[in-house]
Amino acid sequence: EAIEILRATHGDKHPSTITAMVNLGALLADRGSYADAESIFREALPLLRELHGDDSFHVGIASSQLANALRLQGKPQEAESYARDAVDVFTKAVGAEHPYTAKAQGELGSILMEEQAYADAAKYFELASETYGKALGDDHPAYPEMIALLATAQRAQGNPADAETSFQRAEKLLLTQYNNVKADESRADEIRNSLSRRIAKFYTQWGKSEESQTWTERGGEVE
Repeated sequence: EAIEILRATHGDKHPSTITAMVNLGALLADRGSYADAESIFREALPLLRELHGDDSFHVGIASSQLANALRLQGKPQEAESYARDAVDVFTKAVGAEHPYTAKAQGELGSILMEEQAYADAAKYFELASETYGKALGDDHPAYPEMIALLATAQRAQGNPADAETSFQRAEKLLLTQYNNVKADESRADEIRNSLSRRIAKFYTQWGKSEESQTWTERGGEVE
């Protein structure tokens, strides 16, 4: 209803109308209404291109959101196209070493995994890990998470030695992050619990149930 009021007041191409559309699409996706979100993002994307230009940050966000809405509907091939667009746009709009670029690279890697394009997936997970490392440092949780995804892709490719190397690297980083949380740090317990859940999930994905159970008990149930 708010969008219709904005359409009537300002028109379809007004920035306020387009922003409201994108926000509605994000809300629908959060609620699991992926087909409706897809429809909204498809409508908003050309308007964003016209308003901000093809290589704008806003276009990158909408492309990424549309890719995720498509992936969650089981449409990985369509999702891949928009995910690739998001990587390209973010690289131009915010730079090759920005967290948004890293996030888009990781999302593309996940879509490629669903398509069983494991070599390409490994490429983008490795890129994402490198980008996160440069942008946020090796003490940020996203860095080892991308390395763990790289290990998964390498294992799916049939490269167990490379996969084990990546796994051990991710494991070392995650445990170091946990051990480096200072007792007197603000929100220390919350940070430790969050890291514990991440570590438990990591071990679950790698089939190490005993280790996963240990970390699950430290941080609560695996997300």
